[in-house]
Amino acid sequence: MPESRSSNPAARTGWPLVALVVIAAASSTIAVNAVVFRPPVLNQLQALRAATGGLVSPTLIGSAIPLVSVVGICIFLIGRVPPREIGWVRSGILPACLVTFGIWVSVQAAFAAIQLAGGNQPQLHPVWERRGVLFVLGELGGQIFGNALLEETVFRGFLFTQLLILFQEFAPRRSAFLLAAILSQAFFAVIHIPNRLLVDPAATGLVLDQVLLLVSGLLFLAVYLITANLWIAVGLHALVNTPTPLVQAGEDLLNPAIVGATLFLLLVWRPLANRVRARRCKTAELPERV
Repeated sequence: MPESRSSNPAARTGWPLVALVVIAAASSTIAVNAVVFRPPVLNQLQALRAATGGLVSPTLIGSAIPLVSVVGICIFLIGRVPPREIGWVRSGILPACLVTFGIWVSVQAAFAAIQLAGGNQPQLHPVWERRGVLFVLGELGGQIFGNALLEETVFRGFLFTQLLILFQEFAPRRSAFLLAAILSQAFFAVIHIPNRLLVDPAATGLVLDQVLLLVSGLLFLAVYLITANLWIAVGLHALVNTPTPLVQAGEDLLNPAIVGATLFLLLVWRPLANRVRARRCKTAELPERV
């Protein structure tokens, strides 16, 4: 589990800050979907994306508002929560980049191998030529530096951790853990409702979507807890939302393949981490050569 505060964080933050963050997150989400992702503001953002070759996406700009208001103002400024204590640890960035890139490459290589096994030559996905490299990178960047970063920070890095600490004051650790996990990720699911209604006002399939969001939230929470690296959760969250296909393959299989690779990562992470830790300890015990 990620490192917690040495002092009691509930005494410094507590329910008032949790309530403030929840209200600010809900309010900013409603505002972004009601104003930013609708004309005429959306038209201006689309023009900005065109002017930058697709590098600056509406998702990136739309996520900047809650990143500033919820994370910057509520958590950092008002709550005075150190970045490290919600998972913003600089030393974890490089490992997260390697893990995220490794999973992306593995999935693309698997699809290419399947095509070769079927006697077909792998082809570059047409989106790279049709939309351009900057557009594709802009879509992924909008997730990494925007939406995925925001959601992992608020719902996994802050909300789950704070609820766990607060629930432990009156419940056993296991019960507190389950309560914190379910409630934090249920709010993660519910906060997507404004966006889903924007896309589909009839709310077709909303219940199933909420269940899938709850499950995905628990999956990303598991990534954070097992790897103790929020940036890995951010990277994998970004890939799940924007698979960024390199080779032309079954579009419907990309997302499940990335989820499957994420589950495999969770299975092997701790054994590999223990082996690396044991090797480092063994190396440290070796006598120095003179």
